[in-house]
Amino acid sequence: MASSIALQGAPRIMSLKAKALRREGKVPAVLYGNDFASQNLQFDYLTIARVVQMAGTSRLVSLTIEGDDVEHTVLIREVQREPVSDAITHLDLYRLVAGVAISTEIPVVQVGVAPIIESMGGIVNQLMDTVEIECMPRDMPESLKVDVTSLDDFASFLTVDDLVVPPGVEVLLPGDTMLVRVLAPRSEEELEELAPEVPELEVEGEEGAEVIEGEGEDLEGEPEPEAAEE
Repeated sequence: MASSIALQGAPRIMSLKAKALRREGKVPAVLYGNDFASQNLQFDYLTIARVVQMAGTSRLVSLTIEGDDVEHTVLIREVQREPVSDAITHLDLYRLVAGVAISTEIPVVQVGVAPIIESMGGIVNQLMDTVEIECMPRDMPESLKVDVTSLDDFASFLTVDDLVVPPGVEVLLPGDTMLVRVLAPRSEEELEELAPEVPELEVEGEEGAEVIEGEGEDLEGEPEPEAAEE
């Protein structure tokens, strides 16, 4: 089971608009869940930024609210950010209920080193960074591991069935869904084809003077030179 992260918040001051709240270093949020009345909250920005970095959307958070003795087990469902600064502007928190299964996205983490990398310079390509699982809150892992040490040739690949899944956790994907595959390294010819073409510079003029085509004086309107007499 993933260890939970402690977080303390407060009921939101509704007399302040969201923009004014953010100017005071606070982040507005909403707490919701099944059979639970939604609650508007606010958090200190530095505190919530740390928790978001640690928990992401896959670790349990133990939430306490000022003036309330109840401890809520929650997941961060959505983090809204300011497009330019990437600052957190709003949070959605989902309240979990003991004994009720949940579904959520869990990171997939590679374990070990693929022999194909050292032997033939292969590239391990992970096709999915997360998978959806279903489990009880108490059984939710921080991540699911996939061992890549069996990838020893260019035909090797790993599927959902190769994940190390703890008891009580169900992956909501077909077992034959491909997760990791091996790619051959690019040849020098392929790399040359992908490289952008650089136009060659034409060198003209007398006594070694370099004249780059398209630069210098505008010759538009100049008379064309007469053909040499035979």
